[in-house]
This record gives sequence, C-alpha cells and structure tokens, in this order.
Amino acid sequence: MILNFNKFTSPKTATAWSGAGVGKPFGLTLSIFLHSIVTLIVSIIINITDANEPGNDYGEGTGWVVMIPGPAVVFLFSAISFFVCKYSYLAPALTLGVYLVFALGMIGEGISTALLYEWHDIAWLPSIFIITLGINCAIFFVYSCIALHKRSRVKDIALDNA
Repeated sequence: MILNFNKFTSPKTATAWSGAGVGKPFGLTLSIFLHSIVTLIVSIIINITDANEPGNDYGEGTGWVVMIPGPAVVFLFSAISFFVCKYSYLAPALTLGVYLVFALGMIGEGISTALLYEWHDIAWLPSIFIITLGINCAIFFVYSCIALHKRSRVKDIALDNA
C-alpha cells in the first residue's frame, strides 16, 4: 500500500519538492518523527533500567546526557516541520542543511553511545536506534538534494528557452 501525503503538503512546499515527489517532505518527516519517538523510548527505558547501574556508568547521569539530546532535538524539529510542511513552506535548502547536521550528529552520538558501555551489558542498545535515526536523516538529506537539483534544472531549461 502506497500512502499519499499530497493533502498534507502546502502548495508552496509541493512546488519546491516536485522534483523529488510532492508527498516526500511530509512522508520523510513522518518517518523521522516516528523513528525519533521509538529512539527516545528505548533510550529512556535503558537509562532507567540499565545504563545508570553503578558498574556501568562513567558518572551519574552520563547515559541521559549522551543518549537523549540528539533524538530529542530531531523529534522537536520534525514536529515543527509537520506544521511548516502543511501550512507554510518547507524549503529543500533548509532540510538539506538541517538534516545533514542531524545525520552527522546522530551517527556520531550513536557511535559514542556504543563505545561508552560494555558489550556484555545492554546499555549500548540505544546506539543502534540512534545510528539508524542518523541514516534516516541522511536519506532526507539525499531527497533534499534531489529536490534542489531537479528544481534548478527546470529553472535552467526555462532560462535557456527564453
């Protein structure tokens, strides 16, 4: 079943994203939003149960400081992006820059989370979700590049024909 997100996209956003697909920005935002919720839930559960055990922590609260900020920022930005996509203009250039930073940050945060904890314990588990959230952000970055490239090409063709 293919989901049609065209009705959740404003006309300005649809025009800007026509090269990559009109429903792409909302669908990708939804994907990242849901992925960040799952990542936050797993990180919170692991921090409550295992990451802050006395023998598995560099200091009290290290798991909270390392695992939570990145997914929380991605969650907040994607929640805001829903409304921007629906009622205003979600520019491909904005998502290109933001999701590139998010992708690099999430992958770095996921690697550092994995390296902080011992492998025989489960405290490293959120790193898998954090790294895949970074990959999801990288996919949004790629679609932003496609939307900008296709839109620029159409504009260049129109100028050549003038």
